[in-house]
Amino acid sequence: MDTFVSWPDAFSPSAVKDAYGDSLCGYCIALEAWRRGLDVKVREPRYNKYFISSEEKTLAFNKSLLVQDGNRIRKLSRNKHKVKEILADNGVKVPRGEVFGAEAGQEDALSYARHIGYPVVVKPLVGSLGNGVFTNISTDDELRRYYEYLRDEMKESSVIVESHFAGSDYRAFVVGDEAVAVIKRVPANVRGDGIHTIDRLIKKKNAFRRLNPFLSKGLIKKDREVLDYIQRAGYDLDSVLPEGEVLFLRGKANASAGGDTIDCTDQIPRKVKDAAVLAVKSIPGLQHCGVDVLFDEVSEEYCILELNTRAQIGINMYPVEGEGRNIPKIIVDHYFPESVGSSVKFSSRIAFSHQRVRNALKGGAIDEVSLSPFPRLSNMSRRKFIFSFSDVSPDAASDRLARLADRHGVFGFVRKGAEGRVEVVAAGARKRVRNFQSKAVSQLGFAKEKETKWRHVVKNCFECQ
Repeated sequence: MDTFVSWPDAFSPSAVKDAYGDSLCGYCIALEAWRRGLDVKVREPRYNKYFISSEEKTLAFNKSLLVQDGNRIRKLSRNKHKVKEILADNGVKVPRGEVFGAEAGQEDALSYARHIGYPVVVKPLVGSLGNGVFTNISTDDELRRYYEYLRDEMKESSVIVESHFAGSDYRAFVVGDEAVAVIKRVPANVRGDGIHTIDRLIKKKNAFRRLNPFLSKGLIKKDREVLDYIQRAGYDLDSVLPEGEVLFLRGKANASAGGDTIDCTDQIPRKVKDAAVLAVKSIPGLQHCGVDVLFDEVSEEYCILELNTRAQIGINMYPVEGEGRNIPKIIVDHYFPESVGSSVKFSSRIAFSHQRVRNALKGGAIDEVSLSPFPRLSNMSRRKFIFSFSDVSPDAASDRLARLADRHGVFGFVRKGAEGRVEVVAAGARKRVRNFQSKAVSQLGFAKEKETKWRHVVKNCFECQ
């Protein structure tokens, strides 16, 4: 049976496609603000630094993080153990653990693990994306191996050893007084169909993930961990997995490492949501944040693992199952309540070009891109045309159409089609689009072979693709 999945219409793949990857979260927030008529200035091509302004205030963001007090919160959040101590002092359930700095020896960590009892988790004091996190360690030998790896291979000066909590991995996203979205993260896996090899199933899964704006950059890589999991299950890459059998390929559930994401916002118990809110409120000045939670669905016990102040909001927007939540809207609502309900007409049909912003900033010639205001239109038309020509090259035809679009205030794009043809998408006020089409025929001498309605998002510029 097919699983239900939906993503926010305003941030469809066609709207955000050129921002897939590291820029996605910041771009979506900036796009939401721009569509409301707020002023947006970008200083870094991956949205590590951008500003949103209304008539009342200007706020600085680093991807999804509100930058304030000299980036105090971001600096604090990188010390996972310090944050955990603050959470515990405020009554938040956290796993018991200790930091072992550069002066501590391996035997100190082993002695502590025996004291709190196995299984344990070992991880860097500072880190992200699950890098260097080893869970469910049950013996001294395992702990020695992973401890040495963190020290010698990853060059980590400070390492955390803490109790392992058996539960499913969840990410809650808190804004203000509410956990507005909760996602369950499932380790990378494939499901057998009795026909295809495991290698082919991984390729099919990755092809599916490439269609997802957030997961497209978190493909399943056939690295040592994946190969070990396959071997321990009694298979190899050329094995055909029986129909319906699920083969897990990793222990960690990180989406960046190929994990699946399932929206559980409406299913997770209220007490878990409340705990996530309490965790965020425990940090003075922190108003929104991603909260990593381990939750046992049977006992309904839980613990808070850590806070992610610069969380990837795409994980809650683009699940593989369930309803994606419109996090950019919720964030802009929270910080700019004066803009609620002020989205410009036709706003979800137009996006600004991330590619142009990125290209302008990457060269270093300019320090800041100030986005042009959202187009003010009383009506809007989006049409796709196929024009044919015979006396010019495709490049020349595209260039002429681009200049014609600029003169008529039309945005969209032109791209090469079949021989002697170009495909054009023109958007803007209905009269301007009609005039553009008419002049392409009467002035440029092109023949209009086909005209259809364009149903996808267009950028606020005219591009030659």
